[in-house]
Amino acid sequence: MVWRTLLALLTCIIVPGLAAAQTAQAPTYKIGDEWRYERTSIRVAAVEPEQYTFNISGSTTCVECQYTYDGNRTLLKVANKEGKPVEGTTTVGLKLMQFPMSVGVTWTANQLLRQRNTPDLIPYDNTFTVVAYEDVKTKAGTFKAYKIVWEQENKATYRHWKGRLFRWYSPDVKNWVKQEVLTPRWFDDFELQSYSLK
Repeated sequence: MVWRTLLALLTCIIVPGLAAAQTAQAPTYKIGDEWRYERTSIRVAAVEPEQYTFNISGSTTCVECQYTYDGNRTLLKVANKEGKPVEGTTTVGLKLMQFPMSVGVTWTANQLLRQRNTPDLIPYDNTFTVVAYEDVKTKAGTFKAYKIVWEQENKATYRHWKGRLFRWYSPDVKNWVKQEVLTPRWFDDFELQSYSLK
């Protein structure tokens, strides 16, 4: 009887602490924060209330564009280097993260996305699930990170397709540290090479 009472007390004290340690709040950024990957780099260009603008180099779809996101990495707008909106950016509205983040969290984002070789817009369902909190080894070091499964499926009846990949988000780094693509010719794998937080 005494052991059961002690076990119940320890569970109330220890388990919530462990859960809190594995729950991440939305990151805050400062101008100049930077992350480098194999083919691209991301740098914080502007900070406004509840939104951040990133310069992303190495993009083949929008060279020298600026990407503005909210705290959940929902893409709000894309602008060229003169600050003018870029037309035809169909990923606006795509939500890449969900905060607070913890294992078991799931969210969806449905989009009309342009095909690579045609001007067609096709509806895609995106499902994101946080499946683990684990150590991830990269060229920039080893980090505790949330493993997120991203599954994308197009609903076109004539060209049905499904994609799946893993991404790891580290609260310490405030960004992605690694990506493994399970579906060929969707995206590329990447891992963090270096980063600098102001």
